[in-house]
Amino acid sequence: MRIGILVAVFCGLLPSFSASSQVLCDPLSYYNTNGQEVVYRHAVPTPWFAVRMSAEWVATVDTAYIGMGVERGPSSGSRPDTLEVRVLGNQLPSVFVLDQFLALVTPNIQGQVPDAMYIIEFIVDSPIAWVGPMEDFYLAWRVRGPSGDIARTLMVKPALEPLRSVVINPNNSTTLATDFMRTQLQLAIPDSVEFKSNTHVCWPNGKPVELTAFTARYADGAAVLEWLTATEVNNSGFSIERLAATSDLGSMRLWQRIGFVTGNGTTTEAQSYAFIDPRPEEAADSEGLVHYRLRQIDYDGTAETFPEVEIRLPISAEFTLDQSYPNPVQATAGSAIVTFNLPTARTARLELFDALGRSLNVVADRNFPAGKHSLDIPVGGLRSGLYFYRLTSSGKTLTRRLTVVE
Repeated sequence: MRIGILVAVFCGLLPSFSASSQVLCDPLSYYNTNGQEVVYRHAVPTPWFAVRMSAEWVATVDTAYIGMGVERGPSSGSRPDTLEVRVLGNQLPSVFVLDQFLALVTPNIQGQVPDAMYIIEFIVDSPIAWVGPMEDFYLAWRVRGPSGDIARTLMVKPALEPLRSVVINPNNSTTLATDFMRTQLQLAIPDSVEFKSNTHVCWPNGKPVELTAFTARYADGAAVLEWLTATEVNNSGFSIERLAATSDLGSMRLWQRIGFVTGNGTTTEAQSYAFIDPRPEEAADSEGLVHYRLRQIDYDGTAETFPEVEIRLPISAEFTLDQSYPNPVQATAGSAIVTFNLPTARTARLELFDALGRSLNVVADRNFPAGKHSLDIPVGGLRSGLYFYRLTSSGKTLTRRLTVVE
């Protein structure tokens, strides 16, 4: 058990830092910074309070920030309170301590311990708290001290992620902080609170990819995916995955790999990427939603999946024919993609013509259900020039141009 003196920051958290300037470090914060601060009071000793946190990669926990204060009793004298801090593995109700620290909460010259964000630095010797890739861990703490002292725990409402803030019971099970503190804080049924606490972690082996943005938009019949990275380590590339439209059977979700974008290996410079899905309608659900996600893959095969994004396709009740993609299209590409919409189930015929109006290929002539559809128009073997494709259905005809280049 390490023993130290606690340092308080009254105006916010310290800037991000690390023991080595070559090691990437980040804060992990799971409370609503825009919420209302409230205080929960509990006679010392308090139970163990805890916040469940998530590591994206192999990490070390080097600093904890605990929002607290102490109301000193008249008989406390010079005896200090103590703040015991632990980093626990995600194994509750079994307790696995990754690291721990016992800090003396020394009162100021007025004999008080004011409310503040108190800093506990773990990286002062070894062993340190190592957290495995994609693992959760708990930052846990409790206050002990003279009889009559009252610990003040800084809370925030409404909670940003209410399921992360818990109280550890004597049998090491957990109770949501919101439920534990509901009566004293006079919380209504929909209200929630969370601890004003966080950690600072470092990535000694580097983060494989630090994704700063991932967006999707619908444009000209295609889904355009764009993402940015701040740093990359051994990044082979990104697998682009799309959720199959008919996969929601209970909890089952079936993802389809629809492409791969090569990464930039190891770099500390920002990088931008893009991918175009020309057939999003193949995976659209009944509301026109299409879901995408990125799976980043290292050279050694290690993979990390990032949160998904979605687009909404326009649902049309009209008979429409979109411009082919790509246009112009290279003959070596083999085909161009044509998307059309049918307001009702019906027979549709798609046919390709040359510039003189001669039919070259009947791409499809069959029944289609209502909605959007995509078909490939073969262009392999065609010479450079202007062509036309025509969609005919229920007595209506739509025609668009297709340019082929060699």
